[in-house]
Amino acid sequence: MHDGEKLYKCGKCEKIFLDQQQCINHENKHKISCQICQMQILAKNMGMHLHRHAEKFRTTPGTVFKSPAAGKKQEKKNGM
Repeated sequence: MHDGEKLYKCGKCEKIFLDQQQCINHENKHKISCQICQMQILAKNMGMHLHRHAEKFRTTPGTVFKSPAAGKKQEKKNGM
């Protein structure tokens, strides 16, 4: 390590990088748990994964449910 160089530490493990972009790219390779289904997903893909959950729970245009249970409850209420 050189004096005065800024180091970037991965927030998910102990790796350290000299370049911020390399650190970001590395962090995106870690898997994180989806808060809805607990599936392990690459961090960089979580946005797309959550979008798919939202699509599953959309019953009428513009309506998104926060959980499968809420979506199922509304489906029963609507007679679906």
